Amino acid sequence: TGWNHFIKPMLKIIDDNSCSKKNIILINETDSDIIKRTTSIFHNLDITHINDNPTQDSVLKKAFIENCSLFMVLPDYSGLLPNEQPDEDKTVLTSFTAKSISEDIRVIAHIFNAEYETHLQRVNVNEIVFIDPHVPHILAKHITDPGVPQLYEELLDKDDDSKGIHVLDIPDELVKSNHEKISAYYRLKENSILLGYAITKAGFSIVEQMGNSGSEVIRKMITEQIDNAGIKLSSDENIIVKINPKNDYSINSKHKAIIIR
Repeated sequence: TGWNHFIKPMLKIIDDNSCSKKNIILINETDSDIIKRTTSIFHNLDITHINDNPTQDSVLKKAFIENCSLFMVLPDYSGLLPNEQPDEDKTVLTSFTAKSISEDIRVIAHIFNAEYETHLQRVNVNEIVFIDPHVPHILAKHITDPGVPQLYEELLDKDDDSKGIHVLDIPDELVKSNHEKISAYYRLKENSILLGYAITKAGFSIVEQMGNSGSEVIRKMITEQIDNAGIKLSSDENIIVKINPKNDYSINSKHKAIIIR
C-alpha cells in the first residue's frame, strides 16, 4: 500500500528477478492512469490497482490480503503537493488494520520518521525499514574503509540475478548439519561463498511492548481496539541474520543460506 518514488525501481527489481508471473496488488489513492503508465513496462508482474484508502478494513479484505505472502506499507504521497510530506500515522493505521485481519500476515513497513518505529513495533509488524541510520555509516566508510561502500553498491545493484547476494533454501539432506559442512557444499557445488544465515524467529508480545512513549492518540486507539475487539496480536515471525558463525554451528529448518556469487 502507499505510493512514492521507490515503488517503480522496486517493481523493476522484482520484475527483473522473476522467472514466472508474480501477482501484485497496489492499494492507494493515486490516479489509476498514473499507476497504469508507471507499471505497464513490467512483463513478469500481474499488477492490480485498487484506488481506495488502505487504512480501511473493507478495502484490505477486498484485496484478499489474508491470502498474500507479503504485505508492504510505504509512505503515501498520493494526492500530495511536491512540498508536502506523507502522514505516517497512515502507515501505522494500515499496518494495524492488516494485523487485525490476520496476525499471520507478514507486514513490512517503510518509514521516514524514526518516531513511528515504536508504534509499528506495538502493532507487531514483522520488519521495519528505516534508512536514515545507515547513511552516516556508509558515508564514514568512504573515509575509514574505502571500498566498502562500493562493495555494497556492487552487491545490491546487480541486475543479473545469477550474481550478488541471494537467500536460498538449504537442501534437505544438509538440514541439521554444521556450518563447516554447509559452507563446503556451497563452495564446491554452487561455486558460491556462504556468508551466513537468515533465521526465522518468533517476535515479541504486543502487550509487553506497550509503553508510554510516542503519540497518545495512536497508543490509545491500538489499546482500545485490542480490548474491544478481542484481537490477540501475539508474536509473529521475523527474520534475524547470523553472519560467519563458528564451524560447529548447527542449523535447522528455520535457517536459510545467505550466499554470494
